[in-house]
Amino acid sequence: MKLPTVSIVLVCRNECHNIEPYFKTLEGVADELIIVDTGSSDGTLEEIARCTKTASYPVHLYDYTRDFFHDNMARQFGGEKASCDYIFQVDTDERLSDGYRTKLKQFLAEHKPEIVTIPREDELVPHLHDVMDYRFYRKGAQASYGNDLSFAVHPRLQYSAKPVLFNEPLYHMQGKNHWLRRPTRIFEQLSREVDRTENTRGFFREFIRGIAGAFYKFRKVYFRLGARKDGRAGLKFAFLKAFYTFLLHIFIGLKPRNVKYVESNH
Repeated sequence: MKLPTVSIVLVCRNECHNIEPYFKTLEGVADELIIVDTGSSDGTLEEIARCTKTASYPVHLYDYTRDFFHDNMARQFGGEKASCDYIFQVDTDERLSDGYRTKLKQFLAEHKPEIVTIPREDELVPHLHDVMDYRFYRKGAQASYGNDLSFAVHPRLQYSAKPVLFNEPLYHMQGKNHWLRRPTRIFEQLSREVDRTENTRGFFREFIRGIAGAFYKFRKVYFRLGARKDGRAGLKFAFLKAFYTFLLHIFIGLKPRNVKYVESNH
């Protein structure tokens, strides 16, 4: 049975400290690495050049510096540069389990999936398994990242095929940037997401959505995704997720309402 090939796509910026372990974790899985740099200035490019010399797979580096960063569009750009059978988007703070090296390509050859869903295990909340359906797909499948403004921070893959689960964990190793180690980091992401989201509902409706969304997010993370099994760490993480959701809707509601956007969609 011929095993399919896999292109790893990385969208990064100022990730110098993560580059060497990232290159190492791809060994045995990557048939090529497509790097989309969005404007690094901390030595990331130099570290990429150093690690490329010893990598067992070819590395292709592209500059994608833009005035306005859009995660979905950057991922789409990287996917279009890939040449292998499958495209797997892996971030710099993620590490592949041993199961990826021993089972992944056999799984792809046997199931021939169009879309692959993958569970991601959190470093400090290990029972929290966030299953992602927007990272792994077959090249040529009817799947693409949209350019809608709402996908600028949280990426989303649009597809029609039924996803197939590859049940091996992808480890999320955020280090000092983990929300539990640096809770104020939520405000950095919050600022980006609020800037990229229009207020189309008004403050009162966003306020109600914030309360309902926070309740739903806490219940999902703490109970359905399993954070409750990690004690205090799981409780704090679920609270931060809920708090983020509430603040997001509050700050969006405080922005001037975009009446023209509302009228154009009716």
